[in-house]
Amino acid sequence: MKLTLTGILAVMVLAAVAGAQEVSAGPMEALKGPVNTVLQILQDPQYDPPEQRQLQRDRIWDVTRGIFDFTEMAKRSLALNWRAFTPRQRKEFTELFSELTAHSYLEQIKGTYTGLAVEFLGEEMLAGDKAMVKTKVRREEVETPVDYRMLQEGGRWLVYDVNIEGVSLVQNYRTQFREILAKETPEQLIQKLKDKLQEQKEELAEVAS
Repeated sequence: MKLTLTGILAVMVLAAVAGAQEVSAGPMEALKGPVNTVLQILQDPQYDPPEQRQLQRDRIWDVTRGIFDFTEMAKRSLALNWRAFTPRQRKEFTELFSELTAHSYLEQIKGTYTGLAVEFLGEEMLAGDKAMVKTKVRREEVETPVDYRMLQEGGRWLVYDVNIEGVSLVQNYRTQFREILAKETPEQLIQKLKDKLQEQKEELAEVAS
Protein backbone atom coordinates (compact mmCIF):
# COMPACT_ATOMS: atom_id res chain seq x y z
CA MET A 1 0.00 0.00 0.00
CA LYS A 2 2.59 2.53 -1.06
CA LEU A 3 1.85 6.17 -1.69
CA THR A 4 4.27 8.97 -2.34
CA LEU A 5 4.47 11.75 0.18
CA THR A 6 3.49 14.33 -2.41
CA GLY A 7 0.59 12.23 -3.53
CA ILE A 8 -0.86 11.77 -0.12
CA LEU A 9 -0.12 15.35 0.72
CA ALA A 10 -1.99 16.49 -2.34
CA VAL A 11 -4.93 14.35 -1.45
CA MET A 12 -5.16 15.49 2.10
CA VAL A 13 -4.45 19.16 1.53
CA LEU A 14 -7.14 19.20 -1.03
CA ALA A 15 -9.40 17.04 0.99
CA ALA A 16 -9.18 19.29 3.90
CA VAL A 17 -10.70 22.07 1.98
CA ALA A 18 -14.06 20.66 1.82
CA GLY A 19 -15.76 21.78 4.91
CA ALA A 20 -16.30 25.37 3.84
CA GLN A 21 -17.32 24.62 0.26
CA GLU A 22 -20.30 26.62 -0.91
CA VAL A 23 -22.93 24.87 -2.97
CA SER A 24 -22.65 27.36 -5.84
CA ALA A 25 -18.83 27.38 -5.99
CA GLY A 26 -17.04 26.13 -9.10
CA PRO A 27 -14.51 23.32 -8.73
CA MET A 28 -11.48 25.56 -8.25
CA GLU A 29 -13.24 28.01 -5.98
CA ALA A 30 -14.54 25.10 -3.95
CA LEU A 31 -10.94 24.15 -3.15
CA LYS A 32 -9.15 27.42 -2.57
CA GLY A 33 -10.25 28.66 0.83
CA PRO A 34 -10.13 25.41 2.79
CA VAL A 35 -6.64 24.65 1.44
CA ASN A 36 -5.34 27.52 3.50
CA THR A 37 -7.04 26.12 6.56
CA VAL A 38 -5.24 22.83 6.16
CA LEU A 39 -1.93 24.51 5.54
CA GLN A 40 -2.44 26.44 8.77
CA ILE A 41 -3.16 23.23 10.66
CA LEU A 42 -0.09 21.57 9.19
CA GLN A 43 2.18 24.45 10.10
CA ASP A 44 0.67 25.34 13.46
CA PRO A 45 3.44 24.94 16.09
CA GLN A 46 0.94 23.79 18.71
CA TYR A 47 0.97 20.42 16.94
CA ASP A 48 4.74 20.03 17.01
CA PRO A 49 4.80 17.91 20.21
CA PRO A 50 4.29 14.24 19.38
CA GLU A 51 1.37 14.01 21.83
CA GLN A 52 -0.51 16.62 19.75
CA ARG A 53 -0.26 14.70 16.48
CA GLN A 54 -3.50 12.83 17.08
CA LEU A 55 -5.37 16.11 17.54
CA GLN A 56 -3.83 17.44 14.33
CA ARG A 57 -4.81 14.24 12.58
CA ASP A 58 -8.39 14.53 13.82
CA ARG A 59 -8.74 18.14 12.69
CA ILE A 60 -7.51 17.34 9.19
CA TRP A 61 -9.64 14.24 9.02
CA ASP A 62 -12.75 16.22 9.96
CA VAL A 63 -12.45 18.39 6.86
CA THR A 64 -11.12 15.64 4.62
CA ARG A 65 -14.33 13.69 4.72
CA GLY A 66 -16.24 16.65 3.36
CA ILE A 67 -14.40 17.15 0.07
CA PHE A 68 -13.37 13.66 -0.99
CA ASP A 69 -15.81 11.19 -2.47
CA PHE A 70 -14.10 8.18 -0.94
CA THR A 71 -16.83 5.83 -2.11
CA GLU A 72 -16.24 6.84 -5.72
CA MET A 73 -12.48 6.75 -5.20
CA ALA A 74 -12.62 3.29 -3.63
CA LYS A 75 -14.91 2.04 -6.40
CA ARG A 76 -12.58 3.32 -9.11
CA SER A 77 -9.58 1.87 -7.31
CA LEU A 78 -11.16 -1.57 -7.40
CA ALA A 79 -12.49 -1.13 -10.96
CA LEU A 80 -14.22 -4.34 -12.11
CA ASN A 81 -13.32 -6.04 -8.85
CA TRP A 82 -15.88 -3.78 -7.14
CA ARG A 83 -18.55 -6.18 -8.41
CA ALA A 84 -16.98 -9.05 -6.49
CA PHE A 85 -17.54 -7.25 -3.18
CA THR A 86 -20.77 -7.61 -1.25
CA PRO A 87 -22.51 -4.40 -0.05
CA ARG A 88 -21.07 -4.99 3.42
CA GLN A 89 -17.57 -5.51 2.02
CA ARG A 90 -17.84 -2.40 -0.14
CA LYS A 91 -18.79 -0.29 2.88
CA GLU A 92 -16.04 -1.74 5.02
CA PHE A 93 -13.47 -1.44 2.25
CA THR A 94 -14.37 2.21 1.62
CA GLU A 95 -14.09 3.10 5.32
CA LEU A 96 -10.72 1.40 5.64
CA PHE A 97 -9.49 2.83 2.35
CA SER A 98 -10.24 6.41 3.40
CA GLU A 99 -8.82 6.01 6.89
CA LEU A 100 -5.68 4.33 5.60
CA THR A 101 -5.07 7.25 3.25
CA ALA A 102 -5.34 9.69 6.13
CA HIS A 103 -3.05 7.70 8.39
CA SER A 104 -0.48 7.21 5.65
CA TYR A 105 -0.38 10.91 5.02
CA LEU A 106 0.22 11.97 8.61
CA GLU A 107 2.73 9.22 9.06
CA GLN A 108 4.79 10.44 6.15
CA ILE A 109 4.63 14.22 6.53
CA LYS A 110 6.13 14.30 10.00
CA GLY A 111 8.20 17.46 10.08
CA THR A 112 8.30 17.86 6.32
CA TYR A 113 5.66 20.50 5.68
CA THR A 114 7.65 23.63 6.48
CA GLY A 115 7.43 26.08 3.59
CA LEU A 116 4.58 24.23 1.91
CA ALA A 117 2.40 26.28 -0.47
CA VAL A 118 -0.27 25.49 -3.06
CA GLU A 119 -0.81 27.57 -6.20
CA PHE A 120 -4.04 27.20 -8.20
CA LEU A 121 -3.38 27.36 -11.95
CA GLY A 122 -6.86 26.91 -13.44
CA GLU A 123 -9.79 24.60 -14.04
CA GLU A 124 -11.01 22.66 -17.08
CA MET A 125 -14.54 21.38 -17.52
CA LEU A 126 -14.69 17.77 -18.70
CA ALA A 127 -17.50 15.64 -20.04
CA GLY A 128 -20.62 15.29 -17.95
CA ASP A 129 -20.43 16.71 -14.45
CA LYS A 130 -16.68 16.37 -14.19
CA ALA A 131 -13.81 18.87 -14.06
CA MET A 132 -10.07 19.02 -13.53
CA VAL A 133 -8.35 21.60 -11.34
CA LYS A 134 -4.66 22.20 -11.95
CA THR A 135 -2.39 23.22 -9.09
CA LYS A 136 1.25 23.34 -8.18
CA VAL A 137 2.52 22.27 -4.77
CA ARG A 138 5.66 24.05 -3.71
CA ARG A 139 7.92 23.02 -0.87
CA GLU A 140 11.12 25.00 -0.54
CA GLU A 141 12.72 24.80 -4.01
CA VAL A 142 10.68 21.84 -5.25
CA GLU A 143 7.54 22.33 -7.36
CA THR A 144 5.17 19.47 -8.14
CA PRO A 145 2.22 19.67 -10.58
CA VAL A 146 -0.91 18.20 -9.06
CA ASP A 147 -4.21 17.89 -10.94
CA TYR A 148 -7.47 17.08 -9.21
CA ARG A 149 -10.32 15.31 -10.95
CA MET A 150 -13.66 16.24 -9.49
CA LEU A 151 -17.30 15.44 -10.03
CA GLN A 152 -20.39 17.38 -9.12
CA GLU A 153 -22.86 15.73 -6.78
CA GLY A 154 -25.83 17.50 -5.27
CA GLY A 155 -24.44 20.85 -6.34
CA ARG A 156 -21.08 20.25 -4.63
CA TRP A 157 -17.72 19.44 -6.19
CA LEU A 158 -15.95 16.39 -4.79
CA VAL A 159 -12.58 14.88 -5.61
CA TYR A 160 -12.43 11.37 -7.02
CA ASP A 161 -8.82 11.22 -8.24
CA VAL A 162 -5.51 13.08 -7.98
CA ASN A 163 -2.76 13.12 -10.59
CA ILE A 164 0.72 13.88 -9.34
CA GLU A 165 3.19 14.58 -12.11
CA GLY A 166 0.85 12.72 -14.46
CA VAL A 167 0.45 9.67 -12.25
CA SER A 168 -3.07 8.86 -11.11
CA LEU A 169 -3.50 8.05 -7.45
CA VAL A 170 -6.51 5.87 -8.26
CA GLN A 171 -4.53 4.01 -10.90
CA ASN A 172 -1.75 3.50 -8.38
CA TYR A 173 -4.17 1.87 -5.95
CA ARG A 174 -5.92 -0.03 -8.75
CA THR A 175 -2.68 -1.73 -9.74
CA GLN A 176 -1.94 -2.76 -6.16
CA PHE A 177 -5.45 -4.03 -5.48
CA ARG A 178 -5.66 -5.90 -8.79
CA GLU A 179 -2.44 -7.77 -8.00
CA ILE A 180 -3.74 -8.74 -4.56
CA LEU A 181 -7.19 -9.76 -5.79
CA ALA A 182 -5.68 -11.90 -8.53
CA LYS A 183 -4.57 -14.27 -5.77
CA GLU A 184 -6.77 -13.49 -2.78
CA THR A 185 -10.40 -12.83 -1.89
CA PRO A 186 -12.08 -9.48 -1.12
CA GLU A 187 -12.17 -10.51 2.55
CA GLN A 188 -8.43 -11.08 2.51
CA LEU A 189 -7.82 -7.69 0.94
CA ILE A 190 -9.97 -6.06 3.62
CA GLN A 191 -7.96 -7.86 6.27
CA LYS A 192 -4.73 -6.55 4.72
CA LEU A 193 -6.08 -3.00 4.98
CA LYS A 194 -7.03 -3.61 8.61
CA ASP A 195 -3.58 -4.96 9.40
CA LYS A 196 -1.89 -2.02 7.70
CA LEU A 197 -4.08 0.47 9.51
CA GLN A 198 -3.43 -1.16 12.87
CA GLU A 199 0.28 -1.13 12.17
CA GLN A 200 0.16 2.61 11.45
CA LYS A 201 -1.85 3.31 14.62
CA GLU A 202 0.64 1.41 16.77
CA GLU A 203 3.51 3.33 15.25
CA LEU A 204 1.72 6.61 15.94
CA ALA A 205 0.98 5.60 19.54
CA GLU A 206 4.62 4.72 20.04
CA VAL A 207 5.74 8.13 18.79
CA ALA A 208 3.26 9.91 21.07
CA SER A 209 4.26 7.95 24.18
